[in-house]
Order: sequence, then structure tokens, then C-alpha cells
Amino acid sequence: MEDRTSQLETTILLQRCVCCGSEVTRIPATYRCLHCDCDFDHRPPRSYAEMEGIQAVRQTPSPEYRAWSEWREQALVERWLWFLFTLGLLMTVSLAIFLP
Repeated sequence: MEDRTSQLETTILLQRCVCCGSEVTRIPATYRCLHCDCDFDHRPPRSYAEMEGIQAVRQTPSPEYRAWSEWREQALVERWLWFLFTLGLLMTVSLAIFLP
């Protein structure tokens, strides 16, 4: 079973020419398909997973998005720390009140 899924993953992730469907293992120096002469500048080769939206097309995130995501991560950590501090404080107070 594992062999079938690993073979399926390599088939889905293999880049192909959008016009003729031939496998593109390396892009030639002319930047055109060797079989149908499709211009890869205009229509770059893509995998089945990219075309169907299974795998996102790799794009580098913008600096603004990176800064925003780092800020969100830091805010999340701070919220959890405040939650744990408050929980510990409430437990301490409740134990002090209910235990003699």
C-alpha cells in the first residue's frame, strides 16, 4: 500500500507542459517545450497538484505578510502566557480559600 501512495505522490507532483502534457524534468535553455514548442514564459509547466489546487504554487511571502505573521505568532504566545498565569493565580487563590 505504501508503494502505491508514494508512486501516486510522485506522479501528481511531476511538472508537465500545460499544452501537450509531456513531462518536464528540466527546463531547456530555450525555455520552450521540446515536444510542442510551447513558450514556458507565457505558460509555465505545472504539476497536477498545482493545477487542481491540492498543492499551493510556491510563492515567497511579502515582507509585510512575514512581519504580520510574526506579530500574530508573538501575540498568540503572549495570550497563552497570560492565560496560564491567570489560571495559576486562580488556582492558588481557590486553594487558599477552600483549604484550611
